[in-house]
Amino acid sequence: MSGVLILAVAAIAAPAAPREVEPAPPSQALRYDFEAGDRLVYRETLTREREGGGSLVVVEAEWTSEVLVLGTDPRGAVVGIQRHRRSAELVRAPENGKDILGRGRSDFAEQLARRPEIVAEANVFGNRGEALLAPQVEREWSSDLLPFVHEIEALPPEPVAPGQSWRGTHPLGLEFVAETWEDVGGEACLRARGALPGNQVLLRLWFSPEGAVLRRVELEGWYPIVGVEFREKLRFELLEHHRGESLDAWLNAPQRRQGALAGLLIADGLAVERERIEALLAVEDDGVQSAALRLLWRRGLPVATGVLAPLLESAHPRVRALATRVLDRASPAEARPLLEARLADPDLFVREAALQWLRRRLPLGQAVALRDPLMVAEAWEHVATTPREQAGPLMSVAATVRSGGTVADWRCEMDQAWSQAALLEQRLPSEPPGARLRVMASEKWRGQPYILRVPDEYRGDEPTPLLVYLSGGPGRAMLGWATAAPALAPTGYLAVFPHASGMWWSDESEELVRLLIDETLDRFNVDTNRVYLAGFSNGGTGTYIYAAQWADRLAAAVSLEGAGPFVGPGVSLPAPGGVDRLPFLFVHGDRDRVISVEHSRGSVKALRRENRDARVELQVLPGRDHDVMLGTDDGLTLAFFEQHQRDPLPREVAFSLDDLRSPRRYWIEVLEKKRGTARVEGRIGDDGVVAVKTSGVRRLRLLLRRELLPAAPELRVVVNGQEAFRGAPVEDCAMLQRSWRETRDPFRAHSIEIPLDVRRP
Repeated sequence: MSGVLILAVAAIAAPAAPREVEPAPPSQALRYDFEAGDRLVYRETLTREREGGGSLVVVEAEWTSEVLVLGTDPRGAVVGIQRHRRSAELVRAPENGKDILGRGRSDFAEQLARRPEIVAEANVFGNRGEALLAPQVEREWSSDLLPFVHEIEALPPEPVAPGQSWRGTHPLGLEFVAETWEDVGGEACLRARGALPGNQVLLRLWFSPEGAVLRRVELEGWYPIVGVEFREKLRFELLEHHRGESLDAWLNAPQRRQGALAGLLIADGLAVERERIEALLAVEDDGVQSAALRLLWRRGLPVATGVLAPLLESAHPRVRALATRVLDRASPAEARPLLEARLADPDLFVREAALQWLRRRLPLGQAVALRDPLMVAEAWEHVATTPREQAGPLMSVAATVRSGGTVADWRCEMDQAWSQAALLEQRLPSEPPGARLRVMASEKWRGQPYILRVPDEYRGDEPTPLLVYLSGGPGRAMLGWATAAPALAPTGYLAVFPHASGMWWSDESEELVRLLIDETLDRFNVDTNRVYLAGFSNGGTGTYIYAAQWADRLAAAVSLEGAGPFVGPGVSLPAPGGVDRLPFLFVHGDRDRVISVEHSRGSVKALRRENRDARVELQVLPGRDHDVMLGTDDGLTLAFFEQHQRDPLPREVAFSLDDLRSPRRYWIEVLEKKRGTARVEGRIGDDGVVAVKTSGVRRLRLLLRRELLPAAPELRVVVNGQEAFRGAPVEDCAMLQRSWRETRDPFRAHSIEIPLDVRRP
């Protein structure tokens, strides 16, 4: 991972030496022999110790792991993996010298009931075992190490003999050495050892050239999380190796079914009969139904309305949302009675799926206007029998702008509501659903890890809401994901979990998150009017700061038990100016012993002092300590986000700046300021007058567009009571396209620039 770790680890002891054998060294490099129909069965065991605050918790768990080679594509072998938990037990639980095992087992049983018994993942592997997709972080147990260890691990690129070393491609950045040949299950296996400098993490692999598989994998390591240490021992041991099995047999077997579906989901080129997947919809298992619906939706396969009707009434919101998506091929007459119920569904993403069905069949102008289930009464009269063709002039412009070009003859002034239409029409490549560990591409932060969660319904063909979540403590992405995952599981949010560089209030972390949002907008079809920011503890403080810097990019923000401007003794941050238009929620426990609830109360007061009309709210949760994060916040964060979309083109703007890191708010950009705080207020009147008041500003620029301006023949700009510009506004479509590309947001694009030197009267 380019030398950047998401976890911290420490030295551990090496195991006793095993029995060694002396085969001839290989004349060729070690390689897997993947064939479609291969099935490997492993026993997986995990021992996990959690120690801190005078307590120790030791858990032992076991899974059966089925590794399925579905086939090959140009990238390599497509492999699905399904792990089924066989047992999990709390074996030790001393606390401050007392044994609380009995009480601990009761609590553990409740926690275990919330964990899935079956977890599936998939990847594409080259013939030496290198994973070609980013590692999936949704695993069978919560761990900072587990997502990086698999039943297929990368082998050395060249032939090796005992004593020889190589630089591995492992995501933990391990250095490997071939140790010895050892007998495992009657086969001679080369034992290799991977480690971080100082033996901070140890990974041992036993590869059999005869079977062309790993016979055994062992991992040991430990890492701290906010004052608690975790020690983990993981082992995979091969039990069975089968060849020539069929995909149909795997789909019929509950212990392999979800692994097979996971593999099909990442490889569109692997053929499967629609009827075979449709038959799985009758299985009474939410996980199987969701996986089958995901595959049908991704591949655009039609399903009879009679088959989908009972799924549309499922108690599981993901099943209802995906079934509504798969209804896409139904005729209006068949779909209408089913969709009308879904338009009133309590789940936001089910309602959005039903609205999208309508939008795809309406003329573009009406589709743009259809934003709420209450607006559909007349829409049915204009619904086409088939989805609207997505190949109009505006889509061509959107595709050209996305790829960095300019359409010379596009008359932007002739396209009404073009920004919303651009979002509706833009297309980006599809991505498989799930949460994966990725690395940033921006030059300064190249290799910086983060986690990105792609929702089930994402195909790149419609705008998707984005949630950016800042973890507490040291700002580790994995910790943020682990705590937020259950809350996000039933939703359709695209979610990004950055990995901090220092504390969130550092300039470097702010730059990192800003660039990561840009990268996400570049790669994914994001609804830029539904970009949300939230954070817990340290991340809540970061949310407070970033909301001020990026108020015009966000739809809403939530600080969960953050410190606001009061980051530590003798250290404070200025009250953010310019968030008066941004809906902002603070949530805090009244018994928080880490960050007092008074910090959130003080943040609210500071914002209201800055602007008495600030859209700020505070929710204090009685009896709660420092444990109110996404997923344990009584549902407040996601409910708050559901209520808000960005107003991207306000005619009144007010903000203050202490520096020029993010100098723009909506349609005003400060180019040069004096020392201290710069303040700006701007208003566009119906009479064609743009009135701007400033203090501490030397130069600024107005970034305007037709939708902001009244239908007046002349535009006047008055700055601090003096006329600074008068003339007829003329749109520059090339400028509109260029700024659209630069901002990655059609609503922040502008076609009129007016630079102004500020003079005091």
